[in-house]
Amino acid sequence: MPTRTWELALDGRTRRVEARCGYWSGQRIVRLDGTEVFRSRPKSFREQSDLWWYATEQIFQADGHAMTLRVRPAYWSQELSLVVDGRSAEDGLPVGRLRSPSYPPWGWTGTKISIASILLLIYLFLVIAPLGIYARTTGGPRWILAVNVLWDLWVPAAAFVLVVFAWQSQKRGRNVAMAASVFAASVILIPIGFAEAADLLVPLDVEPLTFAGWEPGPADLRRIKLVDGPVVEFANDTGLHWRRYEPGEYVIVRGHFSRVIVDMRPAGP
Repeated sequence: MPTRTWELALDGRTRRVEARCGYWSGQRIVRLDGTEVFRSRPKSFREQSDLWWYATEQIFQADGHAMTLRVRPAYWSQELSLVVDGRSAEDGLPVGRLRSPSYPPWGWTGTKISIASILLLIYLFLVIAPLGIYARTTGGPRWILAVNVLWDLWVPAAAFVLVVFAWQSQKRGRNVAMAASVFAASVILIPIGFAEAADLLVPLDVEPLTFAGWEPGPADLRRIKLVDGPVVEFANDTGLHWRRYEPGEYVIVRGHFSRVIVDMRPAGP
């Protein structure tokens, strides 16, 4: 939270003014000699997103003096300045007009998308990959299902982040419509992730299976057809060498809603 302090000569004595500005919350607080004299908070998400884009000034009274807190958005922080009775608290000179943000309208959106892309790569390689290794070697079926959820839902999650960024942009109507379309398409095209998330809340289904073998022919990494049976789908990171299974009696463990198989083992006592 950006914080700025000024030592001011007011009414023949030195006064200390402290201003705090929440970057994400949009909350602004000003204290005079430790006593709060001003507080503001956005009343809506739209108002909050505007604070990321536009320089603002908020006027208040403190001990009979007219004060203005100016907040100017920057790339990584926010620049705070204080106006007391029309003069700058820094140099005592009359203040000019409110300066524009220190980045062009398109620059911050591009920066946020770049940061989000880096965080996505970190998520895929430093979160999902290690959890996948743990799930298939140690964790068991529910861990495998959890990793599946984390993998299958990253596309809708990324699309939702685009919607948030679009809402914070200047041409929000057009941008939100485009981003919301991408989000809706991702939800429609990848519905299994939401079913798998629901599976985490209920017991997994355990079913017997008389296994006669797999149908020959191409298969992707997760879906394969049983001989004289349906197409079944395996979760990612199961660690099962299902192509090597011999005919026989098996038990399969699968998600209740998604029907994704997280374990398949020989039936036995």
